[in-house]
Amino acid sequence: MKHGKPLDIICAGEGMMELRRACDSNPKNNHYQSSFAGDVVNFSVYLKRLYRDSSVQLLSAIGNDSISQKMYDFLSNAGIDTALVARSQSKTIGLYTVENDDLGERSFTYWRSDSAARKMFYLINEKLLANAITRANYLYFTGITLAIIDQPSRERLFSLAEQFINDNKHVIFDPNYRPHLWHRAEDALEQIKRGYQSCNILLSSFQDEQTLWKSNTSGEALSNLLRFQIDEIVLTNGPGVILGSVNGSEYQIDPVTPAAIIDTTSAGDGFNAGYIASRHAGNSPETSIIEASRQASLIVASEGAIIPCEHL
Repeated sequence: MKHGKPLDIICAGEGMMELRRACDSNPKNNHYQSSFAGDVVNFSVYLKRLYRDSSVQLLSAIGNDSISQKMYDFLSNAGIDTALVARSQSKTIGLYTVENDDLGERSFTYWRSDSAARKMFYLINEKLLANAITRANYLYFTGITLAIIDQPSRERLFSLAEQFINDNKHVIFDPNYRPHLWHRAEDALEQIKRGYQSCNILLSSFQDEQTLWKSNTSGEALSNLLRFQIDEIVLTNGPGVILGSVNGSEYQIDPVTPAAIIDTTSAGDGFNAGYIASRHAGNSPETSIIEASRQASLIVASEGAIIPCEHL
């Protein structure tokens, strides 16, 4: 999948403020540290770090308040192109708290039901978007993106994906299924199936596929996904074997073992960024899966969705 031109990608999704319980010797102290995250934001930042010459454009919306401005500045400082980040006069960004258990598994509490990102397709500058689509060679979105926007916005996103496919470009989809974001599981399955049908690169996990389709094994999950005739599929499975299928060739790769598991937040987002960066550089699917797994192993060994650069 090596390209002679730079990696230019539009990433459609939501940015949020993350509040994480601070390490404190006194468990009665409820001190939280703030940062910015969101599955598509995490992917965007990690991809820009891994592929410095890339153009990573975030398609989203924020408010005009001071917290929104801080996130805007964070994105700009990370090298993210913010031209497609629209502004709402009446809404702000979503917020969530995260706490981790002794095994690094996380639990979240969200305040995002009225976030500006839900209206991104109503607020976007159409001329800027049209110009960005002309330049970009990738479109990235997730099941969370689909969950937070309304049906007319979903139709617009699927139309963008179709345009990319018709222009022989790449559409990357991660189902990233979060049941609490959907009113009904049937709605989620219907829209995520359309995500499968709209992409030519699918980056998923056995855990998501098992929840969506009741698959018993990762092999069964992969067989189910192959029905959608997607060119390139990668299916992670936590510490288990990673499965892949690229243009009819199937792969089984052992994941890189992390030095420690402190926080699994955004491991999948970092994996996706590592995979796309490696594939765009011309590496094989096997090499790219290993590189992606290495990125994920470094992320889970540190706290926070977006870890410090020096930890990568």
